[in-house]
Amino acid sequence: MLESASRISGDAGAIDALRLQREVRRHRHADGSVTVLARLSAEEDEQLRARTGLKVDTLNLEDLFVEVTR
Repeated sequence: MLESASRISGDAGAIDALRLQREVRRHRHADGSVTVLARLSAEEDEQLRARTGLKVDTLNLEDLFVEVTR
């Protein structure tokens, strides 16, 4: 089981351009936004947090379980 993961949210254009090596799940919302669950390397995490228009949240195991079972 994954120990932790990140939730990356943003508009479809910004998210669709991402190529994450350890993506767990991708979800498109009715408002056009997209949320991705992924295990990020330290480098990926740093790069994504530096981008404007993306929100990156670190999820603990409990939050990850809730996200995956939605």
